[in-house]
Amino acid sequence: MLRNWLPKTVVGQLVGLLAFVLILAQAINLVLLVGSQRLQARTNTFKAAIEHASRLTAELPETKPSDAPYILNLGRGAPVGSFFVSLDNRAEEFDSGQSLIRENALFRIALNEKGVDVRATSVTLLAESPIASSPDPDFRRRPPGGKGGRPPREKHGLDERGAETRGFRPPPPPGRISKPELESLVRPKSLQEIRLSAELANGMWFNALMPHETIEPLRLRIFIATFLLLGLSLLAVWIFARRISRPISSFAEAADRLGRGRATELLPETGPEDLRLAAIAFNTMQTRLVHMLETQRNMLRAVGHDLRTPLTSLRLRAENIEDETERTKVISTINDMTVMTEEILGWAKDASGAEEVAAVDLESFLESLVDDYQDQGKNVTLEPLKPTTIHIRRISVKRALQNLLNNALDYGSGATLIIEQNSNIVTIHIDDKGPGISEDQLENVLKPFVRLESSRNKETGGTGLGLSIADTIAQIHGGTLRLSNREEGGLRASLTLPI
Repeated sequence: MLRNWLPKTVVGQLVGLLAFVLILAQAINLVLLVGSQRLQARTNTFKAAIEHASRLTAELPETKPSDAPYILNLGRGAPVGSFFVSLDNRAEEFDSGQSLIRENALFRIALNEKGVDVRATSVTLLAESPIASSPDPDFRRRPPGGKGGRPPREKHGLDERGAETRGFRPPPPPGRISKPELESLVRPKSLQEIRLSAELANGMWFNALMPHETIEPLRLRIFIATFLLLGLSLLAVWIFARRISRPISSFAEAADRLGRGRATELLPETGPEDLRLAAIAFNTMQTRLVHMLETQRNMLRAVGHDLRTPLTSLRLRAENIEDETERTKVISTINDMTVMTEEILGWAKDASGAEEVAAVDLESFLESLVDDYQDQGKNVTLEPLKPTTIHIRRISVKRALQNLLNNALDYGSGATLIIEQNSNIVTIHIDDKGPGISEDQLENVLKPFVRLESSRNKETGGTGLGLSIADTIAQIHGGTLRLSNREEGGLRASLTLPI
């Protein structure tokens, strides 16, 4: 089933194979690239979080409000998150949090570099931010002091909102949802949370709760670059493959024409070195074959002329034999030699493909042939067929059909022509009602001089060239001749010719 979907041509298979390899390679490359980018993004996120948390810790005012927790009012442009001072360590609030030892060490170093004296530090990663997992849709947007409340006061740059709410703006008026707010509402499930806590000298804890995306979104330019690379590669391979396959197609067409005995032009000796050498070799072979065929034709013409002349002379001499019985035998032998010579010369001529191919209306051609037999009182019929034009050697195909019809009339007392047409071939079936041929002899009788009748009598066995001539004519047209026994009795000869 899969084989039916695979490309059949060299170009299709090469382009398909390259497309598969490129897509697989780009997919692997994309996985590695995205993985590297996400690892780098995560490293940068942790680094930025440590930098922000250590800077804000160092910038805490020396005078702090007595009540806690309280959060820093950082204003616009501040990093996203909640930054506040409380009595407890919020980084270790959840048991499910992953303690980041390396980042914790970096956080302590950053604090020390900024001159911040801390008793302890903690850095934890929550796989799922409480903001994303909360069933309360207003949890991430709850204003200070509970639902609907405002902070009662602000002092020393600090406000008293709950620790969980800093860094998330209150909802805008109905009907005016900003783009960043809309994106955060659509994608809350991809949030993780980095929590950094530092215990100050006075026993208070500075906490930084910073959410971030778990998955770095794939950039559109990555897909554009991938498809652009794939498209340009396939286009280049298609152009090169076409350059290679075009001479191969020319080889196939030229070989087919040469096999049918049709005149063909020499192939252009251009292109890559290996294809150019192949074209040179093919042209050399073609020239030699054409020369050999022409020599054969000339020889056949000469042999035909040289044989007919002495046979005619022998017949004239035989007419002068006084003994009537002897004269009859000699003339019969000369006639047999003449018929056999003509059939051999005709078979060799048909095999050489000397006749030119012409367009023939099949319906008219077969009707004319059948009419000739019916005018002689022979039982030959033609079943109706659709008008079709085929390109054949008219005289050669007529000879092949006559041999098949004569064979059917000699052994089956009648013949019926049935035409079967397909898109690019036509098959002429000739059915008779004779005894048929044994299965082991169906292929053998197509060979020259093979006769099922063992005697050498022309009237009973012929010369054994009729079916061989028909088979040769079919082959030089690029067709076939097949013999088969019919279930209802008799023999079927099927001559298949390309349209």
